[in-house]
Amino acid sequence: MSTEINIDNITIDKNDYLNRPMYVVDKLFELNQENLNNGTVYKKFENVISEDQHYKSIPLVSTINQCDLNSGKLVKIRCMIQDIFDPQFCPTFNKIKNIKTNKTKLEASKYKDKVNLNDDEELIFDSFDSSAFDKMTLYCIPIPCENKWVNNNNNNNNNNGNEQILPTPQQPSNKKKRNIDDTDINNEDDEDIKKSKEEQSTMTTTTTTTTTTNSIKEDSKLKKLTNNKIDINKIFNYPIPIDSNDANNIKTPFIVNIYDDDIVLDENNKPITFKINEIIEFVGVVAKFDPTLQHQSFSSSSSSNQDEDEIPITDLMSMLDVDEISTIPDTLIPQFHSITYRYLDSYQLNHLNPFSTITNNNNNNNNNNNNNNNNNNNNNNNNNNNNNNNNNNNNNNNNNNNNNNNNNNNIITIREEIIKFIKLFIGDELLSEYLLLHLISKVYSFTSGLCIGNFSMNISIPNDEEFQRLPELIELLYEILLARSYRFSMSLDNLNDMNIVPFKDYDRNRIVSGLLQLPKGTNLILDETQLTEGKVEPQGIKALNALNILSIHQKVEYDFKYHSVEIQTDLPIITISFGKSLIKGTTQISINKSIKLPTLNEINQQLLKHNYNNDKLNQFRNYINYCKNLSFKITSSSPSPLSSSSSSSSSSSSSSSSSSSSSSSSPSNSPTSPNCGESDDATRFIQEDFVKSRQLDSTMKTDVFHYWLTISKLVALSYQDQYIKIDKWNIMKSLEEKRKLTIN
Repeated sequence: MSTEINIDNITIDKNDYLNRPMYVVDKLFELNQENLNNGTVYKKFENVISEDQHYKSIPLVSTINQCDLNSGKLVKIRCMIQDIFDPQFCPTFNKIKNIKTNKTKLEASKYKDKVNLNDDEELIFDSFDSSAFDKMTLYCIPIPCENKWVNNNNNNNNNNGNEQILPTPQQPSNKKKRNIDDTDINNEDDEDIKKSKEEQSTMTTTTTTTTTTNSIKEDSKLKKLTNNKIDINKIFNYPIPIDSNDANNIKTPFIVNIYDDDIVLDENNKPITFKINEIIEFVGVVAKFDPTLQHQSFSSSSSSNQDEDEIPITDLMSMLDVDEISTIPDTLIPQFHSITYRYLDSYQLNHLNPFSTITNNNNNNNNNNNNNNNNNNNNNNNNNNNNNNNNNNNNNNNNNNNNNNNNNNNIITIREEIIKFIKLFIGDELLSEYLLLHLISKVYSFTSGLCIGNFSMNISIPNDEEFQRLPELIELLYEILLARSYRFSMSLDNLNDMNIVPFKDYDRNRIVSGLLQLPKGTNLILDETQLTEGKVEPQGIKALNALNILSIHQKVEYDFKYHSVEIQTDLPIITISFGKSLIKGTTQISINKSIKLPTLNEINQQLLKHNYNNDKLNQFRNYINYCKNLSFKITSSSPSPLSSSSSSSSSSSSSSSSSSSSSSSSPSNSPTSPNCGESDDATRFIQEDFVKSRQLDSTMKTDVFHYWLTISKLVALSYQDQYIKIDKWNIMKSLEEKRKLTIN
């Protein structure tokens, strides 16, 4: 297989794209300066990495150690956008003069944050021959609340690129680094800084070390910074405070520089704009991270006496009155230069592989075999073709019926197994059923002020010390089954002091993150058992209001001081409280007092006894993921279930229909496709049942029916049905009757 790629008479080795991306950029710039502005760089790289084998070979980096091991190579980072800065204006190229010969040369400035200068070269600042371009800058943080098994999967699935990288000794260089954007520093200052660096290096190290050794020290320095949790969380602006005892806390945020923001297009062929809280995988180059001044810069960030490498980066042609990046020490956060990127579905398991079905692939295999047989039979006469096609069609029908039966049995078996698995943690079978529904729930749409698909649940427990362990057990369960989850301890101190709602800091021109700045699909467990008597301060009242709005409407109102900005989200909520919860939910269930919660040792013994290995757990995760992403349909010929119930309910008819018809991306070969006749029968049955229910209870509101539709839809999805069948509606009614008994 050739390693050469030839596009528009430009021949560059594919390995150079992966191992020497800056060489490729410089080469394209050398051939034509306009290549930096007309999208050629993006197109050339996409042409190479669009091949699956090449894309998988790109290292995924998340720590400073990994960044330095892959310095100069094409890498990927996977992160959440926490803040979006104003555009910055930069020159397309820089003009460099040789002091001895007075010759000048041009060097591309895109995808770089330093100008490569030899000892006998200087940067010409007063040259404006270069055209300016606007660069978008994003502040991206590691995906919050990601559970450990996702990180393990990502590490196991990471490419061979990381495994093949060997530590290499540092080579002496005759080049000095200089900020592209620096306008005020002369050569004498450079020499002073160089001497200062040499003195600091002499104090900290006595021997020359390898890149690997330096990287380990860099990570250890970052770990030392995490000992001061308040400061490091304030600097990194994480919504969830990092744990210094957690090995994952060495993950670093990135300042991501975007040079082409019109890569991803929507269905109308218009560029998709960047939004906060989106999960994106960037492909590009990470700048060499120099942590030698980390601690000094961190401790003296407020000091005005800082040398060149301590001050933040500012642009050569910056036209901004306020530079947001000036509040982030570049010695703490690496710069990433994005060449291309991919939006990732926040509902995917690990943002790496597309979600897979739990059903077997017999249907696809049979279809392929039948297609091959049909192609072979085309060489025969027409009579034989007709006979063979009829036989194949009959075989297809028989095979599909058998496969559907096998799939249904397989689905029911897995559903029973996962209910049994959930029960190991909480001991209550009814609660296990509702927790399964909560696990697969998600918001489908926001229609007429309604949050379609939202299912927030309050679990009321006896005021007994024995049941105070329930939040931790559910947290453990969610950590095993879900990609992202977090248990928030609703103590008075946390409510009064912790940032719950993100807000705009106009002094720093930054969005200060809060607990509720999370990507969609993150499950929140609100632990009200930690509440004690005391005064709830105004900030605590504001936090409770925000949690209530989130629980019912799935939106967060960011505080911009003079006004609020509403951000729609999807953070499924469970509240656990003694008695009635402070947070409103769509449903409430009480745990049986006779239930005995298991200990962690008992859970471990049961896990070993029933052989719940990684394969089985991955099967459960795939099941949850598939049910969550399965499209839900209603036949267009079906009348609205509320159409004849009453005049008062007609107003919510459209929203209920939207609830049932909303869909998300899912495989085309679904296990059970809607049957028009069966769906119509179910619709009439549901409509009649609701009418009877209202006749028995005149106080019943249409909100109840909307809730019933949500629960029955989740029940149907848990059996991987794409529409509500009569038997699933009856299962929902049975569950609701049992739930009401627990409350009474």
